[in-house]
Amino acid sequence: MTKPRTPSLRMSAKAVAVFLLSAAFLSISFYTNVFLVANESLFRREITESFVMGRLVQSAQEGIFASAGLLGHGGPDVDPPEYSNEAMALQYTSYLEGLSFQSYGTYNSLIGGQGLFLGVVDRLLSGTPAERLEIHRAVASVLAAAALALIVVWFYLELGAVAGLFAFGSLALSSWLIAFAHNLYWSIWSFYLPMIALMYHLGRRGTVIWDQPLFFLIFGTVLLKCFLNGYEFITTFLIMMTVPLVFYRVRAAAPLRAVVGDLTKAAVASVTAVAVSMVALVGQIALVRGGLMEGLRHIGVSVLRRTYGDPTVFPELAASLEASLTEVLATYLMGPFFNFSQYVYTENPFLLRWVFEVRYVSLIGLFAIATVLLIPALRGTGSESPARALVTATWFSALAPLSWFVLFKSHSYQHPHMNFIVWQMPFTIFGFALCGLALRHLIGTIATRDRPASVTPAR
Repeated sequence: MTKPRTPSLRMSAKAVAVFLLSAAFLSISFYTNVFLVANESLFRREITESFVMGRLVQSAQEGIFASAGLLGHGGPDVDPPEYSNEAMALQYTSYLEGLSFQSYGTYNSLIGGQGLFLGVVDRLLSGTPAERLEIHRAVASVLAAAALALIVVWFYLELGAVAGLFAFGSLALSSWLIAFAHNLYWSIWSFYLPMIALMYHLGRRGTVIWDQPLFFLIFGTVLLKCFLNGYEFITTFLIMMTVPLVFYRVRAAAPLRAVVGDLTKAAVASVTAVAVSMVALVGQIALVRGGLMEGLRHIGVSVLRRTYGDPTVFPELAASLEASLTEVLATYLMGPFFNFSQYVYTENPFLLRWVFEVRYVSLIGLFAIATVLLIPALRGTGSESPARALVTATWFSALAPLSWFVLFKSHSYQHPHMNFIVWQMPFTIFGFALCGLALRHLIGTIATRDRPASVTPAR
């Protein structure tokens, strides 16, 4: 058993100031894109939000729990519209202009809790539909900003101001977070909630103690996430949740079997929550399709379509199901994290492609350099080493995005317009903090080397 360390997560006036400043900056950026971190086409991209808009119209027209509370698309004809750009646009038009649906086709891959919740809030709000929509998006932006600001504060308290500043930079510069944070479908804050809960729970205790509060903390936060937006990036957010467990165990120099034991227990708690949510989803599908087997079949088919199903069974997805894993990984490694051409104009193709556009493969190389710079500090002081803990947690966190690209290869092949977001869950955040810690260590080493040696006075 490892000796509990003195808890360091004690909120101070400085920590509160860090939270407020970070949350305020990110809220403005997420809601308005005023700093032009994301190009306007990415910021305005619908990214499945139309299913929530359809749900709001259906809730206003038929009731909150109509169509089992599932998200969907409605239309003016007897049959619900096929999924298309026109159908997506129709959902916004129907909501903003107060049009009615004659039919409603449900989206059966998630419970749709965000639509149920917004349906209630939408009834309570006054103002025009356009004004209510802006309120919904503003609240989504603030919730996302508050959640991510808590992560910044955690780095500040555990690893210092420089690590916290770099973690903030990773959030402020991510064009993908800007695109997702205000989106009503994603409720992006809920992805980070389980990890944040463990960060502060374990930080206040100073160690990992498995008891009922920890089990139910994991169970409850995972269940809430599944209720709000289902199983989107499910492997990514489940692995992301466990990163604090790895950090605190490694920081306390716990043996490998303790880390494996923690991950196993966390898996039991989280899988139990996912299973409970799936029971609810199967029940919803049964209500609209008339049988429990329909719900079970839908879940099975959904998994096969997104992973490694038979192309002959899903001919419309043959290209994605037959795509090589190497091809998919190359796409996401070479994808853009941030583009300086938003601020500096040039027509030089080399500068545009290889200098101004910061790619994820470049960030991985940068994080590797930071790891090398921290090698002298990995031994730590005594048995504890914050540097070792951060290095281990950072590279462990890379499994979160990679798990989605590998296990859900077909989905990743089909959705390069959105799946880059998983790099921020939480690999790039920890990687930037790692760079901050490496920079602080490098500056400290140089300062120590340049400091004049003390002279012993003559006796």
